[in-house]
This record gives sequence, C-alpha cells and structure tokens, in this order.
Amino acid sequence: MSLPTDIKIIIVGAGPAGLATAISLVKHGVPTRDIVVVDCVMAGENTSRAVVIHAGTLEALDSIGCAEELVRLGNKGNGVHFFDRHASPVVTNDFSALAPYTKYPFFIGISQAITEVTLQKQAQAQGITILRPFKAVAMKENPSGHGLDVSFESGEIVTAQYVIGADGARSVIREMAGIQFTNPQGKPPDESVDRYIAQMVMADVTFSTPKPPGIRTELLSLTPNANGLFLSMLLDNESSTKLYHSELPVYRVGFTVPLEKGAPPAQPGREVIQEYINHQGPFHISSDPSVNPNPVEVATVHWSSRFRIRSAVAETFFKKIGGEREGSSGGLVFLAGDAAHIHPPSGGQGMNLGIRDAIGLGAVIAEHMKGEFTEGIDVLEAFALSRREGALRVIKLTKVLVTAASGVMNSTIISWGLKLASMVPAFQRTIVWNLSGLGDEIVTKLKSS
Repeated sequence: MSLPTDIKIIIVGAGPAGLATAISLVKHGVPTRDIVVVDCVMAGENTSRAVVIHAGTLEALDSIGCAEELVRLGNKGNGVHFFDRHASPVVTNDFSALAPYTKYPFFIGISQAITEVTLQKQAQAQGITILRPFKAVAMKENPSGHGLDVSFESGEIVTAQYVIGADGARSVIREMAGIQFTNPQGKPPDESVDRYIAQMVMADVTFSTPKPPGIRTELLSLTPNANGLFLSMLLDNESSTKLYHSELPVYRVGFTVPLEKGAPPAQPGREVIQEYINHQGPFHISSDPSVNPNPVEVATVHWSSRFRIRSAVAETFFKKIGGEREGSSGGLVFLAGDAAHIHPPSGGQGMNLGIRDAIGLGAVIAEHMKGEFTEGIDVLEAFALSRREGALRVIKLTKVLVTAASGVMNSTIISWGLKLASMVPAFQRTIVWNLSGLGDEIVTKLKSS
C-alpha cells in the first residue's frame, strides 16, 4: 500500500509511543481517516528492549482500552529489589503498597515486542492505518504554506498538519525540525554517563535449569557489586511461547560493561553472557561450581544487544514550523517517546514515560482539532512544557537509582546504609510510588476524567 499524499496527522514510528498516540487520538474522537502511522521497519523487526510496565502506565493504558490484555499477558511483579551476590536483600520494597491508589498494585514484566504487537492489534481493530516499511528522510513546510511535507526514502511525500515524531532516539523528525537533543545540562548525551555503567548488554535467555533456585519470579532483581551491575527478571509466557517458541521460561538478564573493557559484541553470544553472569551476577545462577554447588548454565540466547547508557532530553517537545507568511498556517511537530527523552533503564521508566506522554498527547491534539488550527497554540506549548518537566524528573529519578547502584558497587558503607533505610516503611513506599508513575499528572487527569 502506498502512502497518502495528504493527511491531517502523520505519526512517524510504530513503537509503543506511536501506537499509543494513535489509539488515544481515536479514543478522544479523531476519525481514523485523519491518521496514518508509518514505520521504517516491518512488524516484529524491532528488538526487545523494555520489559516493565508500571501501574501509572497501566492506568493510562486503561483509559484507552489497552491495559486488560497486557495485564493478562504479562508476568505480575511485586518489587524492584537490590541483592548482594549471595541473594541477601539490600533494598526491598512491596508494590502492594499501591493498592489504595490503583487497581494495578504491581508492575508487569512483558517484552516490548509483545507490547507492540498488542497495541498494534488494538490500533488495527479500530481501523487505524499502519504502513511499513517507509523511512522518513526530510521534512519542510509545504509550498502552499499549509501543512508540512514529510519526504520518504521511497520518493513519496505526505503533507500533514500534525507531524508526530515517535521515531526513537535518533529521530529524523526531531532533527528535521531543528530541535536540539542534549543531556539536562545542555551537553551531548555521551557526556552524561558514569564510566562504570556507561554501557550495558541485555539478553533474553533460557537456562540449563529451567527454573533456577534462587530466582524470584515476582521481582526485578538488581545485583550491584564491585564487579558491576547485574539484573534479572522472568519474562511473560507470551514472549517464551510466541516470540521465542520456547517451552522453557525465558529470563531477561542484563549487565554493565566498563568502558575500559571496550565495546562488547553487538549481539553477545552464550559464552560472553555466561562470563558476565559468573563475574558479576548472583551466585545461584553461576556455572562456576566453586561458588554454586548446583551450577546453572545459559542454554539458549534468544535475543541480545548492547547499548550505551545516556540521558538526553529534547529542548522542546513541540514546535510550530512555518506559518509566518500572511494567510499561511504552517504545521505542528510533536515529539513522543525516545524521540523526546532517553535515560538509563533504571527501574524500567523509559517506555512507561513515553506511553504516558503519547496518551496525553492524543487527548491534547484531539481537543486542538476542535478549534481553528492556528489558535490554541499556547495550550499545546503548555502541555509540551509540562511533559518535558516530567521527563527531567524521571531522568533525575533514574540518576538517583544509578547513584544508589554505583554506591553499592563501590562502598560497603553505602550498601549497609541503604539496607537500613529500606527497613523503614516510608522509604519503601517512596521508592514504590516514584517507580509506579502514579504521580504523573497525565495519570491524575485521565483517572479524574
């Protein structure tokens, strides 16, 4: 199918943020004929990446009819815990403390690939057009002065009034709009990393022992230690059976690779992953019999990838382009998801914030479309500013978590201090509340509407 030549709204990027924006637009009254979603890759070709959906995001998804299926498919989690390598708890928490504030007093562990498939099915069920593979390469004001021309590698051009860039951290739409992307201090993103945790490997694996003793299936477990940071979590059954065609449980594991060790392989294999599990993971999944009397080996690597840990935020999430000439209106550009902000994966915040941004954005654009196109710009600017401020708060939260992990990695005193603090119920509740996203003003507005 070819691209439309003219449309009111084009969403570039069919990941969770792009799909959630489209569904939200329709939920808030925008006809599907006015929306097209495009992506540069075929369905299913995106990598796994995020694996956690928090309560606040589930509340937002519930407002557009998408939470129930994801909760059904996901593995319910009850805590994000820090452990030492002997599996002794350092920082604990209990997400059931959220019960007075939400019908989702938990997080769900679910592969981003499954999240995308689920949202895509919902979008298509509503009649939303999703076209692949079409790669956006340029954008400028239409010569008529009305709308923006988005050009694609295929040579096709789509003219749209609203252009939503949900095309990831290397967003073409952001670049073409001339929007800067820097860390919160205004420096390049690569200057915002801690050298000890500047790069990570993530992998989805099965073990020789299908359910290794010691793995808490209801937790996202973090193991910070002098050798580095390690994480593990049981993935959803859908990822095991449908995504990886495995009859055995699939676990997400991740570990830091110090810069001085050089870049890890682009797709680390079983030997590399096993080496790092033995080097900095919990002893109960080590293959080394000297530390684990019941050695556990990585049996299969279903997916793996390396990435740099950086923080960055767009200078603005909204920009009006053109419209300076008399009688012209120009076009409106919005950023959502990783196109607007990136940060360390601490606590599973990235995709969550992007989805909440997107659902709120759909409501705001739908409301703007009820009036004159050139009016109400101040409302759009205020929304974009509030979302940017929210992104900065999340970046700050992830840095606090990274600092805590680094502290445990490098100081026994800090480790003991955190262990004592986590015994205080108020400390635990604060961690859970901040991770949940329930304090996001988007969630508050959606729950009250």
